[in-house]
Amino acid sequence: MSDDNSFFSKFSRSMSFVNLVLCIIVFANVNTAILYKEGCVQGKEFNYIKYVLFGAIVQLCAIVLLIFSLCCEKYSHYIQLLCGFIIVGGCINQFVWLGFLWDSYPTDYILFYKEFWTTIRAGCVEESNKWVYIMMDVIIKITGGVAIISLIILALKICCCTPTTSTRKTDLTDIRTITTA
Repeated sequence: MSDDNSFFSKFSRSMSFVNLVLCIIVFANVNTAILYKEGCVQGKEFNYIKYVLFGAIVQLCAIVLLIFSLCCEKYSHYIQLLCGFIIVGGCINQFVWLGFLWDSYPTDYILFYKEFWTTIRAGCVEESNKWVYIMMDVIIKITGGVAIISLIILALKICCCTPTTSTRKTDLTDIRTITTA
């Protein structure tokens, strides 16, 4: 069991790092003047990349601060609590921006639509830098797909793996003690 946990921990860290690097590449190469011109509607995708990138940087700073808090015994609990809130806030930030995209373009970014698998939203950009906008779209699709699958697995785990307690036996025992008394 611990081998599985360490595998998933390493996998999630490496995926987060790859996502961070890809977001930096996209952020550095996108021409924002094109995104906000008349008729181009990829501004929300860029905002997702921008705010997820800023959130990831803040989360990395919190993780570094969390590591250094282990040396400081006097305030370590407060620092660890603050870092935990920052990390959870970064995850919430990512889901909020994904929610904006899911609301605005459900067929393009929700996993269960055919267009998710067949279209790329990079129609209003010039040919010389089109790869950046395709990469931006792919990052959002992968992140959104992983988020949807994770939420489904979490919901199934909560619904199907939660132990149920039977109160029937307790009720019968209580009735027997009441009738014998």
